Amino acid sequence: MKTFLDEIAEEIVNSKHPFESLKVVVPSRRASLFLKNALASQIQKPAFAPEIISIENFVEELSTLKKVAPVDLIFEFYASYQEVSDAKQRDSFDQFLGWASVILSDFNEMDAHLVDIKTFFDFQFSLQEMTQWTKNENHSNIIQNHLEFWRLMPALYKALNQRLQQKQQATLGLIFREAVANLEFYLDQTNKHHYFVGFNALNESEAQIVQEF
Repeated sequence: MKTFLDEIAEEIVNSKHPFESLKVVVPSRRASLFLKNALASQIQKPAFAPEIISIENFVEELSTLKKVAPVDLIFEFYASYQEVSDAKQRDSFDQFLGWASVILSDFNEMDAHLVDIKTFFDFQFSLQEMTQWTKNENHSNIIQNHLEFWRLMPALYKALNQRLQQKQQATLGLIFREAVANLEFYLDQTNKHHYFVGFNALNESEAQIVQEF
């Protein structure tokens, strides 16, 4: 019984495109290994495999940025927070660690789904403002500090991305956003035939990339 990858390998071989003219984009590095094995079983003579690349590496190529390491991202994020926040109201590094991963996840999702930045932050601040509106007045200082925290988000997002891009780095979400922005240039320059194999539940960036091809 043929597997999905066996069928894909057969399709690639039967397409008659020279392997050197192909680029196959798959969801992960592990998937690229399995597809190479499936291709090997379809080929009767020695040959160089086509270029098989994970979507993460592909969007890095499109964007010309590299994904920042998780530990480096935390320290760059805290440095950005120090840059844009008031020292008197600033959280300690330990306090910062309590919320940093949640905010970074929001930033990542926002970029990967190509959400308009200003609209997103305006909505988030309005939502927080409405949520706090009916809170007990005895906690007015806490409420004000909470709103000031959310008012800081656009500057924090901008500062982080500027710091990373100075080092030719970015979060994966921003790499996706930049990849989409650079897609037209890439398509003008490449002469390779592209396959996108095995994707499910695409984010907006992935959907636009596949649709353009």
